[in-house]
Amino acid sequence: MQLTISTDYSIRVLLILAGNGRLTSLSELSKASAVTEAYLLKLIKKLKSSGFMKSYNGVNGGYELAMEPKDISLFDIIDTVEQTTRVNRCLEEDHYCSRLATGGCPVRKTYQKWQQLQDHFLQSVTLEDLINENQNPTFPDTSEEYAQII
Repeated sequence: MQLTISTDYSIRVLLILAGNGRLTSLSELSKASAVTEAYLLKLIKKLKSSGFMKSYNGVNGGYELAMEPKDISLFDIIDTVEQTTRVNRCLEEDHYCSRLATGGCPVRKTYQKWQQLQDHFLQSVTLEDLINENQNPTFPDTSEEYAQII
């Protein structure tokens, strides 16, 4: 899976807000993220409607996180911005398979394990972890720990 640039920018904008811990203007966000204000406004609309950000109008207005950084995972952000987070089409809710074989397909079973590991990892990393440059030290380091997840 390759994330879209919108997702990357969204993570970075929320990270900037989390690190600032204060109201941040659109122009500050634009400078800090190196993203145009017009593009940011599109992202901010989605991030606000998903409950990640608040905005305040006026001369002293700006943007801030609506939640604590420890409560926003990478999974939450990616799931909001990306059209899908599934590693393969057969893992979507409709279980579409061009071969009509989702029930017993060994490839699909492998994809399901991959998806579980990916989702677990992304759910375990929060904005707070990124601020602290800490990629969640409790994430499994061994094959045995991975096996317990799946």
